[in-house]
Amino acid sequence: MFAVDLCAYAVMSNHYHIVIRIDVEQVSTWSNEEVAKRWMKVFTGPLLMHQYLGNADLTESELEWVVEMFATWRE
Repeated sequence: MFAVDLCAYAVMSNHYHIVIRIDVEQVSTWSNEEVAKRWMKVFTGPLLMHQYLGNADLTESELEWVVEMFATWRE
């Protein structure tokens, strides 16, 4: 779903430790639409993003918001 590698883990009796690595190079190869689709497999996602992915006609300000969401989700 996300570009996260599980590097190590340790299970204790009452807690656990994990070491992960975020694969920034892999994320940089994804299109904006792929970032949104991956994000929305886990989270519902805003209606405006669903409309964008459904090829609805959006206003200029709505498109600006969508582009900002792509950047936020990519981070």
